[in-house]
Amino acid sequence: RHAILLRVQKALRLLVYDATQRARKPTGLGLAWQVGSHLYRGLGRLSAAFGATSFESALGWIEQYEPGTPISELQFWGHGKWGRIFIDREVLDASALRAGHPLRPRLDALRERVTSDALLWFRTCETLGARRGQDFAAALADFSGATVAGHTFVIGFFQSGLQVLRPGMK
Repeated sequence: RHAILLRVQKALRLLVYDATQRARKPTGLGLAWQVGSHLYRGLGRLSAAFGATSFESALGWIEQYEPGTPISELQFWGHGKWGRIFIDREVLDASALRAGHPLRPRLDALRERVTSDALLWFRTCETLGARRGQDFAAALADFSGATVAGHTFVIGFFQSGLQVLRPGMK
Protein backbone atom coordinates (compact mmCIF):
# COMPACT_ATOMS: atom_id res chain seq x y z
CA ARG A 1 0.00 0.00 0.00
CA HIS A 2 1.28 3.38 -0.98
CA ALA A 3 0.08 6.67 0.28
CA ILE A 4 -0.82 9.04 -2.49
CA LEU A 5 -0.26 12.68 -1.78
CA LEU A 6 -2.32 15.09 -3.77
CA ARG A 7 -1.23 18.67 -3.95
CA VAL A 8 -4.30 20.82 -3.76
CA GLN A 9 -3.71 23.96 -5.73
CA LYS A 10 -5.58 26.87 -4.24
CA ALA A 11 -6.75 29.53 -6.65
CA LEU A 12 -5.28 32.98 -6.26
CA ARG A 13 -7.08 36.13 -5.14
CA LEU A 14 -5.13 39.05 -6.55
CA LEU A 15 -5.36 42.82 -6.28
CA VAL A 16 -3.89 45.48 -8.54
CA TYR A 17 -4.10 49.15 -7.60
CA ASP A 18 -3.03 52.35 -9.34
CA ALA A 19 0.31 53.20 -7.74
CA THR A 20 0.64 56.45 -9.68
CA GLN A 21 -1.88 58.16 -7.42
CA ARG A 22 0.61 58.49 -4.56
CA ALA A 23 2.18 61.40 -6.45
CA ARG A 24 -1.09 63.04 -7.57
CA LYS A 25 -3.83 64.95 -5.83
CA PRO A 26 -5.66 63.81 -3.87
CA THR A 27 -2.66 61.81 -2.64
CA GLY A 28 -4.76 60.12 0.03
CA LEU A 29 -6.29 57.72 -2.49
CA GLY A 30 -3.01 56.16 -3.59
CA LEU A 31 -1.94 55.77 0.01
CA ALA A 32 -5.34 54.34 0.97
CA TRP A 33 -5.13 51.76 -1.82
CA GLN A 34 -1.62 50.74 -0.76
CA VAL A 35 -2.48 50.50 2.94
CA GLY A 36 -5.79 48.78 2.14
CA SER A 37 -3.98 46.16 0.08
CA HIS A 38 -1.73 45.36 3.06
CA LEU A 39 -4.74 45.20 5.35
CA TYR A 40 -6.68 42.87 3.03
CA ARG A 41 -3.66 40.64 2.65
CA GLY A 42 -3.18 40.53 6.43
CA LEU A 43 -6.83 39.53 6.85
CA GLY A 44 -6.33 36.66 4.40
CA ARG A 45 -8.64 38.16 1.76
CA LEU A 46 -5.88 38.30 -0.85
CA SER A 47 -3.03 36.12 -2.02
CA ALA A 48 -1.02 39.11 -3.26
CA ALA A 49 -1.26 42.74 -4.31
CA PHE A 50 0.64 44.93 -6.75
CA GLY A 51 0.86 48.68 -7.22
CA ALA A 52 0.94 49.20 -10.98
CA THR A 53 2.18 52.21 -12.95
CA SER A 54 0.72 50.97 -16.27
CA PHE A 55 -1.60 48.27 -17.55
CA GLU A 56 1.37 46.53 -19.14
CA SER A 57 3.05 46.31 -15.72
CA ALA A 58 -0.20 45.21 -14.05
CA LEU A 59 -0.95 42.45 -16.54
CA GLY A 60 2.72 41.44 -16.67
CA TRP A 61 2.75 41.01 -12.89
CA ILE A 62 -0.42 38.92 -12.99
CA GLU A 63 1.08 36.75 -15.73
CA GLN A 64 4.33 36.09 -13.82
CA TYR A 65 2.85 35.75 -10.31
CA GLU A 66 2.73 32.02 -9.57
CA PRO A 67 2.29 31.10 -13.24
CA GLY A 68 0.07 28.11 -13.77
CA THR A 69 -1.91 28.74 -10.59
CA PRO A 70 -5.54 29.54 -11.36
CA ILE A 71 -7.03 32.91 -10.42
CA SER A 72 -10.44 32.99 -8.72
CA GLU A 73 -10.57 36.72 -8.04
CA LEU A 74 -8.91 39.80 -9.43
CA GLN A 75 -9.70 43.22 -7.99
CA PHE A 76 -8.63 46.56 -9.42
CA TRP A 77 -8.56 49.61 -7.17
CA GLY A 78 -8.29 52.90 -8.98
CA HIS A 79 -10.25 55.44 -10.96
CA GLY A 80 -12.90 54.67 -13.53
CA LYS A 81 -15.47 56.32 -15.75
CA TRP A 82 -18.23 54.70 -17.84
CA GLY A 83 -16.67 51.64 -19.43
CA ARG A 84 -13.08 52.55 -18.61
CA ILE A 85 -10.53 52.07 -15.86
CA PHE A 86 -7.40 54.16 -15.48
CA ILE A 87 -3.84 53.84 -14.33
CA ASP A 88 -2.71 57.44 -14.26
CA ARG A 89 -4.06 58.71 -17.60
CA GLU A 90 -3.78 55.35 -19.38
CA VAL A 91 -7.14 53.76 -20.24
CA LEU A 92 -8.26 50.16 -20.36
CA ASP A 93 -11.64 49.66 -22.01
CA ALA A 94 -13.42 47.24 -24.35
CA SER A 95 -11.04 48.13 -27.20
CA ALA A 96 -8.32 46.12 -25.38
CA LEU A 97 -10.34 42.95 -26.04
CA ARG A 98 -9.98 43.33 -29.81
CA ALA A 99 -7.37 41.42 -31.81
CA GLY A 100 -4.33 43.56 -32.49
CA HIS A 101 -4.57 45.66 -29.32
CA PRO A 102 -1.18 45.77 -27.54
CA LEU A 103 -2.68 44.43 -24.28
CA ARG A 104 -4.67 41.63 -25.92
CA PRO A 105 -1.95 38.93 -25.52
CA ARG A 106 -1.75 39.68 -21.78
CA LEU A 107 -5.55 39.58 -21.51
CA ASP A 108 -5.56 36.23 -23.35
CA ALA A 109 -3.08 34.92 -20.77
CA LEU A 110 -5.32 36.16 -17.95
CA ARG A 111 -8.36 34.51 -19.54
CA GLU A 112 -6.49 31.19 -19.57
CA ARG A 113 -5.90 31.39 -15.80
CA VAL A 114 -9.28 32.48 -14.45
CA THR A 115 -11.44 29.78 -12.92
CA SER A 116 -14.96 29.10 -14.19
CA ASP A 117 -16.36 30.92 -11.15
CA ALA A 118 -13.82 33.77 -11.16
CA LEU A 119 -14.67 37.35 -10.21
CA LEU A 120 -13.16 40.41 -11.89
CA TRP A 121 -14.06 43.30 -9.57
CA PHE A 122 -13.47 46.95 -10.47
CA ARG A 123 -13.53 48.88 -7.22
CA THR A 124 -13.59 52.13 -9.14
CA CYS A 125 -16.08 54.93 -9.63
CA GLU A 126 -18.59 54.62 -12.47
CA THR A 127 -16.82 51.90 -14.48
CA LEU A 128 -20.06 49.98 -15.09
CA GLY A 129 -22.18 53.10 -15.34
CA ALA A 130 -24.08 54.28 -18.42
CA ARG A 131 -24.48 52.28 -21.63
CA ARG A 132 -20.72 52.28 -22.24
CA GLY A 133 -20.09 50.68 -18.84
CA GLN A 134 -22.78 48.06 -19.38
CA ASP A 135 -21.31 47.20 -22.79
CA PHE A 136 -17.81 46.95 -21.28
CA ALA A 137 -19.02 44.60 -18.52
CA ALA A 138 -20.81 42.33 -21.01
CA ALA A 139 -17.85 42.25 -23.40
CA LEU A 140 -15.35 41.49 -20.62
CA ALA A 141 -17.55 38.81 -19.04
CA ASP A 142 -18.04 37.08 -22.39
CA PHE A 143 -14.35 37.40 -23.29
CA SER A 144 -12.99 36.15 -19.97
CA GLY A 145 -15.69 33.70 -18.92
CA ALA A 146 -15.61 35.39 -15.50
CA THR A 147 -18.19 37.33 -13.53
CA VAL A 148 -17.58 41.07 -13.75
CA ALA A 149 -18.46 43.38 -10.87
CA GLY A 150 -18.20 47.13 -10.64
CA HIS A 151 -19.86 50.33 -9.62
CA THR A 152 -22.24 52.55 -11.57
CA PHE A 153 -21.54 55.93 -9.91
CA VAL A 154 -19.04 57.69 -7.64
CA ILE A 155 -18.53 55.14 -4.89
CA GLY A 156 -17.00 57.09 -2.02
CA PHE A 157 -16.13 55.38 1.24
CA PHE A 158 -19.12 52.98 1.26
CA GLN A 159 -18.59 51.74 -2.32
CA SER A 160 -22.30 51.51 -3.07
CA GLY A 161 -23.85 51.01 -6.50
CA LEU A 162 -22.25 47.61 -7.05
CA GLN A 163 -23.52 45.69 -10.08
CA VAL A 164 -22.61 42.17 -11.20
CA LEU A 165 -22.74 40.62 -14.68
CA ARG A 166 -22.06 37.01 -15.61
CA PRO A 167 -20.99 35.76 -19.04
CA GLY A 168 -23.88 35.71 -21.50
CA MET A 169 -25.90 38.27 -19.54
CA LYS A 170 -26.87 41.74 -20.75
